[in-house]
Amino acid sequence: MEWSGDWSDESENWNKRAMNKIGYKPSQETDGIFWMNSIDFLQNFKYMYVCRVLNNSDGWNNIRMDSEWKGKSAAGFPPPKGAFRDLPQFLVTVHKPCSGFIQLRQHTTITTFKGKNYISWLVMKNEGERITKLRRNLVVANAKISNLVLISGEVEFPENIDYPYTFTVLCGSKQSGPEGEGGFDLTIYAQDPKLKVVKIN
Repeated sequence: MEWSGDWSDESENWNKRAMNKIGYKPSQETDGIFWMNSIDFLQNFKYMYVCRVLNNSDGWNNIRMDSEWKGKSAAGFPPPKGAFRDLPQFLVTVHKPCSGFIQLRQHTTITTFKGKNYISWLVMKNEGERITKLRRNLVVANAKISNLVLISGEVEFPENIDYPYTFTVLCGSKQSGPEGEGGFDLTIYAQDPKLKVVKIN
């Protein structure tokens, strides 16, 4: 599908001067590439996503893990006292200071963009151990709680620790009990060819 209004491939708005100025060559094929003015764009699109491509050829490695919030692991986020240990957690071993990217995607959706649950994740320097309580001074990165299907964010694995180092990633669903249950997948990206991820509960 392609835009067919002003400034589309077949639009009469194009003239040689405009085409030469931006180096535009209209395509006869439906290639998904098109021009449109800003007013039409705002009237036709509610959301705009900028996608980062994290390729192996650019030094990115990734590992995807499937899990779920169910029973004790659907304790809510933040959970009641003593229940942090029950939330789904993963050990992420990185072998050098580097950039990373974390993506948490819930499987139960309401619309294309909204999920059933409000979800979040956090990365903590916890000496490769399960998180039993939140210590804000050890949090390396976290995502704001959101009901989007997919939440993601960057993390910088810091230089001021000895590597290899194992960080702990915790994934939470805001509601506790059956309302907060649901499947999810977690994808960890890092500029580390030896990246290792292990589910611990």
